[in-house]
Amino acid sequence: MATAIGYGSGDYEEGMRHYRAVESSPTAMADPNVAPSLYFWRAWFVLRTRRDLSAAERDLSLSRQLAQKVHSAGALGTVQHLYALIAGDRGQYGDAARFDEEAGAALVRAGLVAFAADAYFGAAGFHLAAGDSAGYRRLSSALQNPPLCRYVENPIERPAIHRALEALLGRDVEGFERTFARIFHAADALPTHSLHRTAHLWWDYFYCSLGLRALGREQEAQDHLRRAVELVRSVQYPLGVHYLESDYGERVVQTLRDGMKFA
Repeated sequence: MATAIGYGSGDYEEGMRHYRAVESSPTAMADPNVAPSLYFWRAWFVLRTRRDLSAAERDLSLSRQLAQKVHSAGALGTVQHLYALIAGDRGQYGDAARFDEEAGAALVRAGLVAFAADAYFGAAGFHLAAGDSAGYRRLSSALQNPPLCRYVENPIERPAIHRALEALLGRDVEGFERTFARIFHAADALPTHSLHRTAHLWWDYFYCSLGLRALGREQEAQDHLRRAVELVRSVQYPLGVHYLESDYGERVVQTLRDGMKFA
């Protein structure tokens, strides 16, 4: 229920009421799988609704300790993914890339391929923001291989964005445009008020705007960025707003421009 609130209304007090109810239940907290999950999802919730990095880190520390006790690679991977988001929020893009790579590897081992693809998607973007085009190409290539490739091949999944950026780094402008056209077409087929549609589209518009800026197409880039901002604000996501307003985008654009020079 609290997760739905996080994606929906963003009502902090209502969401925390649900987490407190679980935490106050001795039966629930005695379950070795429930406790680490509770602290992970509460960390996610305070990040999504309040961008409270300190509170999230406290819960992630508890979740990690409990997950280590039961040797849960999946739980440890999801925790590491949130640590990557926190590092990225602080502008520590190299650390964020490393954390997400570690998260992706752990999640693949646990068989949580969809979550792994999401972590590798994050790692690739952080490598771009860190100015590490070699790290980006390595991660982007990893996404092209089984079992992750199906998330790149599906235009509604976020990793598909990196196929477009790979094309751009190779100076294949038509490939960049064609891939994003497929992505936006696939998104248009989803219900207008779908949270899945909104959550993915803001990333699509944002990264497309960065590619357009790298090409010097500033007016188109601004139009796409404006749409990304509208979408991320519509889902009450302050962490996303911060990424749009931070130096993350400018740093990605510079890495794309530098990469295109040497293609």
